[in-house]
Amino acid sequence: GSSDAAYLQALEAEERVALDLALPFLDAIPAESGIVRVCADAETLPVRPGYFDTIVLSDVLEHVLDPDRVVARLKAVCRADTRVIVHVPWEEDLAKYEKSPYEFTHLRSFNDYTFATLWRDFAVRRRRSTYPILEEPLIFHLGRALPTRIYDRLLRAYFQGSLLKREYERRARWIAELPKRERLLLLFYPPAFRMFELRLRPEFVSSGAVRDRPRASGRRRL
Repeated sequence: GSSDAAYLQALEAEERVALDLALPFLDAIPAESGIVRVCADAETLPVRPGYFDTIVLSDVLEHVLDPDRVVARLKAVCRADTRVIVHVPWEEDLAKYEKSPYEFTHLRSFNDYTFATLWRDFAVRRRRSTYPILEEPLIFHLGRALPTRIYDRLLRAYFQGSLLKREYERRARWIAELPKRERLLLLFYPPAFRMFELRLRPEFVSSGAVRDRPRASGRRRL
């Protein structure tokens, strides 16, 4: 899911490989970047076991027909020290895609249970929420935590006073300035995405991945 390889171009590595199902995205990668371009399906990932030390799945799993096949293929090619970086939409409402004109639409979203179930053979090393959803005023995210009487007073101030306009203007500014204040806003607003760093648990590392491990001096990233 490399698309035009914007993030790969920002990485320093001995070898960088962009793999995408959509050939037009790969064609958009500048030739002078030195990035190897591969048009292929992640469900049948054409990668030699143990070859890469870092694999990035950026906004891929919500599109594929069979995410279990993708993860199974990764299990076959990862070493114990291979870092798998995954970025996925989080608890997304898929109703908006029902009439989408785009071919590569979102087929699923993820939550703690579905993500952990899919990656049950991988250990989570790091995780981070990204991009707070600012479509709704903060007051409506506080409703469950506040006493009913206080919440009702806030609703009255919002709909009958000047709070509505002032809140809307401030929230619009926050959206325009993202990722500024992102970490603070994520304390109050749900994330649109989550990002994970995963490692294959040692008991699932294949003998082929261990045997084909590259030399320590090289860094290869997909």
